Amino acid sequence: MGRLFFKEGTLLKATEVANQTLIKLIAEVLPDNQNVHRRVKVGVVYEKVLLTIKKLDVDLVIIGAHKPTVIDHLMGPNAARIVRVSPVSTMVVRLN
Repeated sequence: MGRLFFKEGTLLKATEVANQTLIKLIAEVLPDNQNVHRRVKVGVVYEKVLLTIKKLDVDLVIIGAHKPTVIDHLMGPNAARIVRVSPVSTMVVRLN
């Protein structure tokens, strides 16, 4: 088997922290909206997002993106991949 790069439990803890952060952000930004589905997934970002779109039958995806780097131009950032192949409307929010 492959080598572990992180101590056991690190990925679970990071997922829990990301989920709690997302819960707080949604409460601050959309306090009255009860129809928001939040998901924290681990894996290849664009694959997980596209699978979740199909699974949940969503209407809109909002995804954050950073300023593209040289590597992004060569390989393509996740947000660009999702926008290109998403079957639903996708809003990209540029993060500083």
